[in-house]
Amino acid sequence: MQKYSQIIILSLAILGAIVDRPAWSDVSTDSPILSESFCQKVFTDAISRARAGNWQASEQERRIIQQCRVKFSPPVNPNTPLPQASLCISLIKNLLQGDLNRSSEIDFSEDRWLPATRCSEVVAAYYMPSGSMLPTLKVNERFIIDKTAYRVQAPRRGDMIIFNPTEQLKRQKFNDKFIKRIIGLPGDKIKIQNGKVYINGKPLKENYILEPPSYSHKLVLVPANSYFVLGDNRNNSYDSHYWGFVTRDLIVGKLIWKLESK
Repeated sequence: MQKYSQIIILSLAILGAIVDRPAWSDVSTDSPILSESFCQKVFTDAISRARAGNWQASEQERRIIQQCRVKFSPPVNPNTPLPQASLCISLIKNLLQGDLNRSSEIDFSEDRWLPATRCSEVVAAYYMPSGSMLPTLKVNERFIIDKTAYRVQAPRRGDMIIFNPTEQLKRQKFNDKFIKRIIGLPGDKIKIQNGKVYINGKPLKENYILEPPSYSHKLVLVPANSYFVLGDNRNNSYDSHYWGFVTRDLIVGKLIWKLESK
């Protein structure tokens, strides 16, 4: 395969990782609209906006990008290994800087570049819709998560995680994913009083919060395979001190990089 075609395929894969979202497609891969030139134009326009700091993509654009990837990318052998998240981040940076062609991170021999086409299975982009994680994440700030982070290691205190709503949150009609910081690990005893979080009787040092919590929380024991999570904007965050614990199976991934925006 020509290197130019490899770059286009790889670029579509990386673009899918940063703007794509699962959606039922209303565009057939056999539709005449999905010509190579049309897909290239959609890709170029989306990347130009991303380089300018505009990460928004319409549902139609996301569907078309996904369909272009399906139509013009070769099928990936299921035995092709997943890339490291660090490689995907490097490629995203190179793509946004316009120098993917000169990337030293990837060998364009087939056994080296094909894993990188699976980056959308490893990383994904989200944006912060509220101020609950201030000052760490600003409203509308975009970030990348590693969806494979906890396949080989357990979540750690201090990790910022994306997770699906708990059963209690679903009963309250919450359907979207949440992002919070892990504070309590399985087996920890958590208590909040006098503006501090105590873990197993010792105050937690936190240099990332907006302000100390003005509320108290009774002593709780974090169950097995569960986590106590809080927002960095302690007094304006709907989190574990309201609705309880997050089980590990609900965790989608770990925040690993914040995207620059304008």
